[in-house]
Amino acid sequence: MAENKRVRIESHIEAYLKTHAQRVLHKPASTMTPQDFSTLVNTLLYEHQLAHGFVKKIPFAGILEWLSGLIAVAPANLSLMPQRHQQQAPLTADQPEDLSFYSALGHLYEQEAA
Repeated sequence: MAENKRVRIESHIEAYLKTHAQRVLHKPASTMTPQDFSTLVNTLLYEHQLAHGFVKKIPFAGILEWLSGLIAVAPANLSLMPQRHQQQAPLTADQPEDLSFYSALGHLYEQEAA
């Protein structure tokens, strides 16, 4: 059985509770009694407990991974995340350009043509 205890409610919490009075108790906030506050607090705590139980069952990690996969494959002009481009240092005279990739690519085309 529940015991009667006095609890001090901060003003911002009381204002929050009063915003839910109409929805939960079907009473206007101006007519709330201490017993109504007790019932309201118990009901809101129960709702919070139920919501927390539902949230624990939803695989948020998988949903976030799926969303990040969508963002990663989105075209650059539709991307929701800023693209970070690395600046390449310009080539200097003592650093010749590496053309081995283009050479290998050319050899592949020659093999396919033969």
